[in-house]
Amino acid sequence: KMEVEAVNLRESLQASLENITKVHDRVAQKLKELEEKERRWKEKEAEMEAHAALAKSKITLNIGGKRFTTSRATLLRVPGSYFHTMLSSGRWFPDEDGEYFIDRNPKVFPLILDFLRSGKQINFSRLSEEQSEILEEDQDYYQIQLGPSSQYTVETSPLYLLSASQGSAQYLQDGLQTTGIALDSPGWIIFTFPKTQTITSVQVDGYRADVKVFSATNGNGAKIFYSDDKVSWTDTGKTLPKLSSLSSLDLGRITCRHIKFEHNSFLGLSLAQ
Repeated sequence: KMEVEAVNLRESLQASLENITKVHDRVAQKLKELEEKERRWKEKEAEMEAHAALAKSKITLNIGGKRFTTSRATLLRVPGSYFHTMLSSGRWFPDEDGEYFIDRNPKVFPLILDFLRSGKQINFSRLSEEQSEILEEDQDYYQIQLGPSSQYTVETSPLYLLSASQGSAQYLQDGLQTTGIALDSPGWIIFTFPKTQTITSVQVDGYRADVKVFSATNGNGAKIFYSDDKVSWTDTGKTLPKLSSLSSLDLGRITCRHIKFEHNSFLGLSLAQ
């Protein structure tokens, strides 16, 4: 009888211990959930405080009649820029309506704000000619380098259909020989700069992405022209050299916004600088 009672007592104690363990685990889990909620709340509280601080430093710009709102910190992000200089001077004040007026074209200003917010440079080759031209002028005005100054846009004759990446300015500016532009016969490419450039030489290389289908030497002997308006073209008297490797071609000194490579046969390039 005593042995039976001992066994029962042992089992009862074991069951109680298991219940206590389960309760402990549930309590520990609840505490962990509460700690996690408290952590998230503190993060949210810090975020709200940061937003409140930004709200206090909120600035509204009136660019050519269109309003843009951002933070003071964003506008101060680039030392030496127009915004950094003016806001740091202590002599630039908003108008009576609380706005800072700047008499500039507002069309591409969202791109400038995005650059100031993210620091990510703008790829001019993906913009229209008009956008590129305005941004180039705004770079000078606002004293902000928005992207590489050597960017350009391209227009081409019909593409020679290939499997490799090709067909836009980005494939001529990425530094790769595995991409580029391959054009059907007769082929031509027009490079347009955001503003007038003084050019003394060009560096070009043949298209090598599909050499079994499209020869890397396609384009040898192509003529080079330049223009200010894409209507009247002047022959440089130069032709593309043998495109077996990256080649530099001396153009003397020409001033223009547009350069055209024109060939009476197939034309392919992988690099153009």
